[in-house]
Amino acid sequence: MSNTHDHAIREWFRSVDKDGTGQINCVELQAALAKGNLHFSLASVAHMIRMHDIDKSGRINYQEFCLLHQFLTQVQNTFTSHSRKSPGNGLTYAEVWTAQQAAGYKLDGPAFDAVCKCFDPLGVSLQHCVPATCVVALLIRVLVSLVYEVWDA
Repeated sequence: MSNTHDHAIREWFRSVDKDGTGQINCVELQAALAKGNLHFSLASVAHMIRMHDIDKSGRINYQEFCLLHQFLTQVQNTFTSHSRKSPGNGLTYAEVWTAQQAAGYKLDGPAFDAVCKCFDPLGVSLQHCVPATCVVALLIRVLVSLVYEVWDA
């Protein structure tokens, strides 16, 4: 990370850390993401925190926040680069399939269908915006983590 980029992320972290504890909770993170037009349920934000909460405090510190930022940026860039339409107009099923493969997730068809149906139960339109696809990628990552936990148990 460049010094300018690191400084910008550190300042953003400080602005999100409303209680000044050096840790961000779910409510603080959800509000910050919403300001960036990334609307996630509190449950999805809690998943993000758990996935990046290395010290298992239930909150994320600056280093963990950097990891989350890196993950969200990578996912957004991957999905954006696989969209054949202008940003914000959604992705087709095939575009999301290709993007999740390019991001390193290797779900089989039925597992991928199950994840997509969580966000588009009627099959009307797979996704309406790039942030929503970040949630698909997040769920894919959660599912992959759960599979590894079951195998390791």
